[in-house]
Amino acid sequence: MVWVDCPRTLSVLLNLAWADVGGRIAGVVADPSSALLSSASVTLTNSSNGTKQTATANDQGQYSFPVVPVGNHELEISAQGFQTYHKTGIGIDVNTALQIDAALKLQQGQESCELSDNIVTIQMSDTEIGETIANQQVVDMRQNGRSYTDLLATALALLCKSFAL
Repeated sequence: MVWVDCPRTLSVLLNLAWADVGGRIAGVVADPSSALLSSASVTLTNSSNGTKQTATANDQGQYSFPVVPVGNHELEISAQGFQTYHKTGIGIDVNTALQIDAALKLQQGQESCELSDNIVTIQMSDTEIGETIANQQVVDMRQNGRSYTDLLATALALLCKSFAL
């Protein structure tokens, strides 16, 4: 077994253990003339299990969901006198930060506006690069003897060597 004498190893492991495992969504709600809408009701629904989060736009028309679990979500924004804005297919991966601004249309009877498209995620607020690792990828990884302690020791040695700790 390889013994790693690294004073910062515990700190690094604790940071990894409490790292973000989801993403966040924020945006601005406006009317067709780009005037900001305060008090708009915003609902985020997890498509896989139906869990809902709600928020209300502030005086600047801003809303925020700071903790969004990994998965696909639907966003619905409504305000009195305006058509409901509905967006589906919002994919959240680890550390995803999306800005979804909505321009609500004036209500003409009882209509709703539903948008469904493929979203291209462009990281504008974070400089982090990441990728979600699927369960099958972890299962397919080659590990000598399939011992997690050997894998942990190897990972710590590489970490300490990378940062010259």
